[in-house]
Amino acid sequence: MRSPKNRVTLIVIGIVALVTMVVILVFHLQAKPILLMNMENKANRDIAVAEAIIDLKYPGSWQAKEGVLYKGQTKINDNFVLVDYIKELTGASCSIYLNNRCVSTTVIGGDCDARAVNRPIPTEARSKVFETGQNYLGQAVEEGRFCSAVYKPIINDEGQIIGVLYIGTQDTLYESIIYGSPITIGIAGLILAVLIALTARFLVTRKLDKILPTEISRLPKQEQAHDNNDKDVDFEMFDAVFDLEQELPKGLNSLTLKEIFSVLLEDGGKEVTVKDVSESMSLSTVTVRRYLDYMEECGLVDVEQEYGAVGRPLKIYRLKH
Repeated sequence: MRSPKNRVTLIVIGIVALVTMVVILVFHLQAKPILLMNMENKANRDIAVAEAIIDLKYPGSWQAKEGVLYKGQTKINDNFVLVDYIKELTGASCSIYLNNRCVSTTVIGGDCDARAVNRPIPTEARSKVFETGQNYLGQAVEEGRFCSAVYKPIINDEGQIIGVLYIGTQDTLYESIIYGSPITIGIAGLILAVLIALTARFLVTRKLDKILPTEISRLPKQEQAHDNNDKDVDFEMFDAVFDLEQELPKGLNSLTLKEIFSVLLEDGGKEVTVKDVSESMSLSTVTVRRYLDYMEECGLVDVEQEYGAVGRPLKIYRLKH
């Protein structure tokens, strides 16, 4: 069993940590849909801008001839000037596909800083665009970053879908809020939990330090008022420190603990050694030492060490005043 001060510290840390996790969860659930919707709206605006740029720069219809994609009379395959210009204006990555093969893109692939052409369209987007002729809007990871992706069908004069125009809108605000903020809040919550717990521990310690001397000073007077060896010791101070309904550490029991406490109260809380208590109670020194060390851990006794000429120092125990 831990001392009351340690228990208070752990309880406070646990409560603050739990509240912090709840705040992070609620924040994440509330903010994510709103941010995703904003990203999708921006992606739709970006692809509209991309279409307008392509129509202005290269008037005419879309065509596919012998594996080459044209807009009007301009070849689109490996036309990186076009996609780079769209990215410069919108901030979004841009790719143009002929059927299922990328022929121009702003995306860099591999270790040689080469354009990631010839890559296929993701299966889910390809099915939506080519089978239904509708735009596909979803999420994707482009160049290692999260983005909202729009795939729009490219249609020739005969009404055939011959390719796809892709826009990937990256949003650093989404990444910073959804992934950065929970980490920041978590760290701040942990620091706050530790500070509150230390404050609570300090207040509990001050309270116990006020209670213990008063209660200990009353005990000898109470003992003198009783005949024979029937001592009616005031254990309010003892109970304030120990919660005996809780399980004690293995090998300790509440009855022995109270008896050792009574020995320490004799003669106004005189100084004793492990040997003194052992002889008084007919217990082994190992057993007595465990109880006294536990009472020290709980802040009930002060311990001093006397050093002799040889051997280990002798520990002297005394109730706190």
